[in-house]
Amino acid sequence: MAADPGNSRPAKVSGGLPIRAIERLAAIRPWQRCPIREGLKDMMVRSAQPEDVAGLAALKEAWAQLSRPISESERREFADDLAAWMRSQGPALVCRVAEIDGELVGMAWLVLFERVPDIHDRTRLTGDIQSVYVLPQHRQRGIGRALVRSLIDAADERGVPRVTVSANTAAAAIYSAEGFVTAPYLLERHRP
Repeated sequence: MAADPGNSRPAKVSGGLPIRAIERLAAIRPWQRCPIREGLKDMMVRSAQPEDVAGLAALKEAWAQLSRPISESERREFADDLAAWMRSQGPALVCRVAEIDGELVGMAWLVLFERVPDIHDRTRLTGDIQSVYVLPQHRQRGIGRALVRSLIDAADERGVPRVTVSANTAAAAIYSAEGFVTAPYLLERHRP
């Protein structure tokens, strides 16, 4: 939707974010090689690329812990749907991958969305960290924390003042170490 000169609301673009928010998101520096611990010198956390979609779909499949294996056609269809969704999100999506020797071993997602404007902040952004996953054989080596750190850096670079996450017990320590605190009045409702 285009901006109306008589209206103070910003124009909207792909991903549903206003142009002013998009401008804040535009100053992105790619995440480069991220040494974690000795023995992981070849590990790199980087922005996901279109050619990573099949690997991301495989990681999402592993993350989901499905009760039955899916067929190759289901896997391809999911990869296509995931790629289309990623494109539709535009700059409202940050996806990072961890790679070792050319293989994707982990993923992490940051979804940015606009909150209701305040008097003094008309383009309030919030980020939500989702689907952080590291293959079991690569856990306990700092990869998950590197992925989370890269998302936090991306949010900070974009001026996002609030980032949320729903963490499991095993990952809670990573988020606490990165400055997340429990929000005692954050409630959620699951549809019956």
